[in-house]
Amino acid sequence: MKELLLVCAVAVMIVFGYFIMKRLDDFLANNHYLIDEEIAENSLFIAFDNPMILNSLIPLFEKF
Repeated sequence: MKELLLVCAVAVMIVFGYFIMKRLDDFLANNHYLIDEEIAENSLFIAFDNPMILNSLIPLFEKF
């Protein structure tokens, strides 16, 4: 009887894991699609640590 209960518990965990992984795969595929769309916009993102550098480079970027 204990073995049957253990087998049932393991089977339930496997089924639960399968559905969780399926939802995770769908979520990651959707995010991959959204990221591909965002990259397709031909955008340029630049990050600076110091905002003073950004202020001095704005005229250069506007010319570019």
